[in-house]
Amino acid sequence: MASFTDTVVARSRLAFGWWARELLGLFPVSVRDAFRQEPDDLTLYYNDGRLHVVRPERRPGAAQSEHLASDARSWPIFAGTPDGSVPGAATVWLPYSDCLERHFTVPAAAAQDLERVVQLELERATPFRTADVFSCYLTSPSPENHAVLSVRHFIAKRDAISAVQSRLQNEGIEARTITCLDKNGRRPLPINFLAGKGGAYDRKRRLIPTLAAVALVLVATATAIAVVRSERALAVLDARTAQARSEWQDRQNSTKPTLAKLDEANAIAALKLKHVPSVFLLNEVTRLLPDDVHLSDFTLSNGTIVISGLGRDTSRLIPLLAGSGMFTDVQLAAAVTTDPATDKERFSIRFALRSNTATPSHPDTEEPL
Repeated sequence: MASFTDTVVARSRLAFGWWARELLGLFPVSVRDAFRQEPDDLTLYYNDGRLHVVRPERRPGAAQSEHLASDARSWPIFAGTPDGSVPGAATVWLPYSDCLERHFTVPAAAAQDLERVVQLELERATPFRTADVFSCYLTSPSPENHAVLSVRHFIAKRDAISAVQSRLQNEGIEARTITCLDKNGRRPLPINFLAGKGGAYDRKRRLIPTLAAVALVLVATATAIAVVRSERALAVLDARTAQARSEWQDRQNSTKPTLAKLDEANAIAALKLKHVPSVFLLNEVTRLLPDDVHLSDFTLSNGTIVISGLGRDTSRLIPLLAGSGMFTDVQLAAAVTTDPATDKERFSIRFALRSNTATPSHPDTEEPL
């Protein structure tokens, strides 16, 4: 399990390192130098006028359990590179005692003109003048009040720095970075007196928002590319859908005349099934009524039939008509009366035609021409 975890961590570091190098490649060399882990080929420790060479394994990042410069080789013993030459640039460490560290706070709004504020604070609160010293600073939000910045101000005498530079120039080496060790003498502070500002540490902090903005732009660009590709695919799909819809509409238009004729034929057939000619209704009524019943009136309106006439015992007519498969809702339309001239009953009966009635066919009934 530990081996798997170590492998994942190692590969993650490689991936993040690759992305960091790719992003830094977008910036000028001066910006990339701020993020370089070892900007110089040679690291020297200067103390009491003597130079010592710090071994690579004693530089930041190696295991450190004692003073960084405690086992540094003296400069006269340093043999240079295998070809006998020495690097052209170096990083110089000074002991913490050669530097003066001050702490003060400033309003967060002064961050844009912080270098000038630090110079004014140097002239105001110390006996030094700006021309006599080298100074640099580190900033961080105050833990007590986020509206102010906490400033660590480091001061080194210009004469001491100049002495180091002159000594290295005589050896053919340029001091690119001059910093001092922390109080314990274990690690160099992230400052550079030759930069005149907050050093590489502050440059890194100032560049973090820029790198974050670049990463955000890259993410937004990747998202925009994905959206554009999706929109193109959707446009192609819409075009194909429109083409299929057009083809379907053409087919529909070509089959409309045939469908219209078929609908017309079906409508005519349905009308034939629903409509029963009056002559068939009259034949059906005549067939059902007894021979002693004489009809005087036959009316058909909206599927309702009303018959009137004379007969004997007209109460028997309602069951006869209701027993037919063509009629329904058989009832008297008016009161039955007696005709004094014929001594028969005058009746009026109303009934309806069934909705599913088809043309009746009886063997004993002739079809009218």
